[in-house]
Amino acid sequence: MTTLIENYLREVEASLRVDAARKRQIVDELRTHLTEKVADLRASHPERSAFELEQEVLHEFGNPRDLALAYQPDGSAVLTSAAGDIVLRVGHAVGRGARAVGRGTGAVLKWTAVALGILLAISLGVGAWAYYEVKPYIPSIIESSDPVYTYYESCVGTPCQGALPADTFYVRPEAQTVRFDLDVRPVRLSEEQAAAVPANGSVRVVVADPSGEVRFDRTYELSPMVEGSAAGGRARQLLSWSAVEGNWTVAYTFTDFVGTVQAQTYAIRLPFTADR
Repeated sequence: MTTLIENYLREVEASLRVDAARKRQIVDELRTHLTEKVADLRASHPERSAFELEQEVLHEFGNPRDLALAYQPDGSAVLTSAAGDIVLRVGHAVGRGARAVGRGTGAVLKWTAVALGILLAISLGVGAWAYYEVKPYIPSIIESSDPVYTYYESCVGTPCQGALPADTFYVRPEAQTVRFDLDVRPVRLSEEQAAAVPANGSVRVVVADPSGEVRFDRTYELSPMVEGSAAGGRARQLLSWSAVEGNWTVAYTFTDFVGTVQAQTYAIRLPFTADR
């Protein structure tokens, strides 16, 4: 298995919210799906390099964090591509033993369900009481649990070059603060892979509000990590600005860049406070 795919799987595994056993099973299933898709592409495009094919498959699967969040606590998931096509469907297999559960087991399950129902009712009652007790002290916080903007770019097989068309996201009038989460990190490569890409690269990120005022402008310089060397070089930015209604823009300019870029933006109703 290539370092590129394993890097992707490690990011998925770190973001999964399931138990350890199911986490290992999910990662194994994803590894199989990714390998099969790369093999299918290689059969139809033998002239392309393995790195390019793997990069295309990972782009189709998207941001590893979003993929991990697609899994429910029971481990099931349905992942769709940007075009709306289902690229991965994972569920629970039901074996013959499960289908042969007897009446005794059914009775146990029935009374277990009754007990859980009672506990749920008690929990809802306590939760409602707590909510109305503390409600006066809770400000209106997040407009939506979903980000208003998400971006993911993986540059490994072929270094990213040039300026991309600016992305836009809309901030509603009731928002008071814009939160911007940016994660730029190098990828771990084998010595052979590292020899085939530039030793140094950079990505410039510029964020502007609807009036055209630049709220953020920074260039990150990264070098690939060779397998066996100490990890490092990751750049993480958590930023906030006073909100302005309208379309904001985010522009990326790459120069011999080898690594990954992830960004998420939230529009929230909490009053703006400058980051420390």
